[in-house]
Amino acid sequence: MLIYPYLALLDTDEEKSKFQELYDEHRDLMFYRALKILNNHVLAEDALQEAFIRVTKNIHKVGEIKSPETIRFLLVITENAALTLLEQETRQHYDHEEFADDYHLQIPDSAFEHISRQVLADEILQLPKIYREVLYLHGFFDYTLPETARLLDISTETAKKRLQRGRAMLLKKTRGIYHG
Repeated sequence: MLIYPYLALLDTDEEKSKFQELYDEHRDLMFYRALKILNNHVLAEDALQEAFIRVTKNIHKVGEIKSPETIRFLLVITENAALTLLEQETRQHYDHEEFADDYHLQIPDSAFEHISRQVLADEILQLPKIYREVLYLHGFFDYTLPETARLLDISTETAKKRLQRGRAMLLKKTRGIYHG
């Protein structure tokens, strides 16, 4: 993988130097994380390329190159890129009808109207982080899906899917509360 295209996305020599050091130091770790998720060398390289593009857009968030915070930041970006790619690959293998049913799952707000806001908040806290974030931003803070996506640095479509899946999980968890 060539580093030059990424450097062209950066403005200052300082950013380019930081990126070069980051790339040299953490490329292998990021690749192996993507490979672990995707189990395919070619797809892992694709995920790594996407992760590095995302890093260039957020280079200002990177502090010390070898700090645990930087490593976590890079791994989260890599995991998200790999999971997005995995989702795209998986979607291509779905039976169209089965995929359409899952994708268009809509749970109306009225499904939760008999549950107190505090109980909902407590239940949301127990969900996986990727669903919890979207549910809080969209449901409690009234951000639109595009705003939520921007805040989480994901696509609007991904935010929509996470919201739908999070609501489905929440509905499943609160059925006993909802039905008395």
